Parts: sequence; C-alpha cells; structure tokens
Amino acid sequence: MEQTKIRYGDNLNTMLIKQGNLFTGHLTKAEEILSSDIYKKQIVVNRTGKNDIEISYSRRKPVICILYDEYYLYCDYDGVVLYASKLKEENSIYIEDIELNCFYIGLDISTCTYMFEPVSVLCYEIEKYDKENFTAIRALISNIELKDNNRISIKYDKRIEIVMDMTKDVRYSANVMCNILSQINQTVKGYIDFTISKTPYFTPES
Repeated sequence: MEQTKIRYGDNLNTMLIKQGNLFTGHLTKAEEILSSDIYKKQIVVNRTGKNDIEISYSRRKPVICILYDEYYLYCDYDGVVLYASKLKEENSIYIEDIELNCFYIGLDISTCTYMFEPVSVLCYEIEKYDKENFTAIRALISNIELKDNNRISIKYDKRIEIVMDMTKDVRYSANVMCNILSQINQTVKGYIDFTISKTPYFTPES
C-alpha cells in the first residue's frame, strides 16, 4: 500500500473547500476523485488532524495482455484494461483466444470471459513463487493459450509446453509447475501434462 499525507493548501484537484470545518463532508469526494485514476485501487481516505488527510491505496500494474483487433490490451490481475498499444511488451504475459466485442480503458475483462480469473490467479501465483524462491519463471512464459474443456496451454521458454485443467486447484497446480520447472535442465525440451495424472511430471521430447 502506498501512503501520502495531504495538508490544507495543497492542490488536490480543489476537492477540499476552504470553508467551515475544512474536511467534513469532503472525504468521500476526495475518494471519488482519486478513484477516477484507474491505476489506483483499494483507496482509503482518512482525516488525521485538523488540516491533514491521509490517503492509502494500491497501484495497479500491467501484467497480462490480450489482443483486440490490432491492439494489445494491457490489464492488471483484476482484469482492468489500463492501456492499449500496437506493440507487444515482453514483461506482460499474452493470453490467446479471449474474444471481446469491444473495449475501453477501464473495462473489466474478467466480466467478458470466465476463464480470465483462473488464468490471472495462475499468473499471480507464479509471480509469488518467483519472489519467494528467487526464480524467474514468469519472465520465461511468453503466452498462455485458452483451450477447449477449461484447459490452457502454457509456452515456457519456447521449449516446454504445459497443459493444465483450470477447474482444478489453480494455486496448487501453479506451485507444482514452478517446482518442476525450477529443477529441470535449462536446455531440455518437452511437456508437462496436468490433465492425465494426479502427479504431473516432466516428459522430455522424444
């Protein structure tokens, strides 16, 4: 969470009125104005003194992208479209085959397809695993393709394909996958299939 303290006299889009009890009745207005910035979420505005308010919020970051016409739409883990570009950025995971009828900045992609949420959870868990184990697995995932029957295909380092059933425990599957990938040789090719066994394992390319 980021925090900042605003004192009377600071320019906060003139949301605070210089009359009477300075902040009474205006904290809600302050929160509404801050909420208009799609990069901010979980906004909390509190009065901390006669002439002070404290603002806490989390910042959205583009981590996932999908293709709409000629544009890549960059979303956070919640599925909110933050911006669009004709260029594919390497630090975002590309999700294939999500179909949209339209798009606008601020659109919640998760309402357009039920598959977005589990895929987003998967990506988040991979990033979490990397931070906790000092690995870089997420950086080597170029794209995730949606398949039939609630399945996905993950392309890892352009040499390993992982097939996963998204109706299963996604968090558990993500950690198992990361554990396998962190232990295999960095040059071998092959696949991991979570749909054929309760205990998935790496199968080298024949």
